[in-house]
Amino acid sequence: MASNLFSDSEADISDWEIEEGLPQLSDQFIQKYLDEREALIEQEKTQRSDYAFCQSLSPLAVEACAIASRIRAEELRTIWTNEYEKLSPHAEGVNYYPGILFTLAKERMEMTKSWQIIRKLLKGALLHAHFDAMIYVEWLIDQVLNTDGMAIQADQNLSTAEARMGGLIEFRYTKTSSAGAEQLVSLKSTAENFPDGGPEGFKAWLKRRCIITLEESLDHHHGVDIIWQKFKSCFPILNSMIFYEPILRASVQHLLHQLTDGFRMALLFDYQQEDCEEPETG
Repeated sequence: MASNLFSDSEADISDWEIEEGLPQLSDQFIQKYLDEREALIEQEKTQRSDYAFCQSLSPLAVEACAIASRIRAEELRTIWTNEYEKLSPHAEGVNYYPGILFTLAKERMEMTKSWQIIRKLLKGALLHAHFDAMIYVEWLIDQVLNTDGMAIQADQNLSTAEARMGGLIEFRYTKTSSAGAEQLVSLKSTAENFPDGGPEGFKAWLKRRCIITLEESLDHHHGVDIIWQKFKSCFPILNSMIFYEPILRASVQHLLHQLTDGFRMALLFDYQQEDCEEPETG
């Protein structure tokens, strides 16, 4: 019966409600409304795109769906709520709820059973992804710094904080300290002499240039164009770091190590061969 959706009982009804003639759950027209509501919900389900697929599920698949649904329902009550705050020490001031912004939810999401289930599911589709955005930036920066011959060039002097955050930068392999009019500076030397914290400060600065930070992802009042400009500015920097053959080879291995078995992947890009100063083309 529809009344099972509610916990109210006759004992919960006050004398005042009865005297005032307020509708009660047991009233026939209320029950009729609830029954029609449930029927309308069931009718709507038959019009969903996956209805036929759901009807064809095997008993084992139905049981699996039920288990996943119970896990999800439990996590909605226990994970996506501020009652869980004590388990997430880095999230002070965040109001957790189902549907919270991804950048705020990511750390907590990766701790859930639902996420572990989704990670293991067969995707069964052609997935489009940007290879240069699939590599962990911290790992990539270490690879670049530890690769002999890597250099950095910029379109302006990076002596000020403003220039470092807005100037165009690129990384290249070179056998010399300069190449024609394009001044190339040793990457290791640049990191060691970085004015804002030395090597560790250099890593933090470069990471910020390569990602959309949490603060930037939340600054919606700046509009779509600003975040899109930042997004587009990340890829030239990432490309110049990844597509030197020794780093590219290590990046592919690093990526494949993180992915599950049972998939095929096609990669298409230009790159700079090992010990060569000019990139391959065609």
